[in-house]
Amino acid sequence: MLDGGGAFIYAAWPVNNICDLSLRQAVTPPALLGRVNSAMHLMFHGVFPAGALAAGAIAGTTGIRGTMAIGGAGLMNAVGNLAPGLVAALYNAVARGDLAEAPHLSPSEWDQLAESVCQAAEVAGEHDLQATFHLHAGTWVESRADLAELLRRAPAPL
Repeated sequence: MLDGGGAFIYAAWPVNNICDLSLRQAVTPPALLGRVNSAMHLMFHGVFPAGALAAGAIAGTTGIRGTMAIGGAGLMNAVGNLAPGLVAALYNAVARGDLAEAPHLSPSEWDQLAESVCQAAEVAGEHDLQATFHLHAGTWVESRADLAELLRRAPAPL
């Protein structure tokens, strides 16, 4: 059974996720949104193994209650002390126009990307696999317009 604090955290988690994503969408230029969301997922989920190791080491020394107290204190520090300053700095950067647009591919880079995607699709086809392309961060294809440009330049049907 959950104690009061645990129940609050589980109830507040969806609200946190909505606020977090809404803030990112509000302050991130559309051309960078895929990259920003991917980086946030990597940072958030990428620390899980380290957190599990740290919690195990702390629990071995202080027990479960001590570990929960240390974790709770860290969470409250992040929420109470770090987050307000980071959010304010982010809003100020947006207000000043300090956020740059994402870099764009040159025509020759678009051609090279389209050729590489077609080559990957050919390899997939040789193994009786259907290649698919998902527009997302890291591929330079993050919008419908980018996808249309890739398909227009593709030397073979995709």
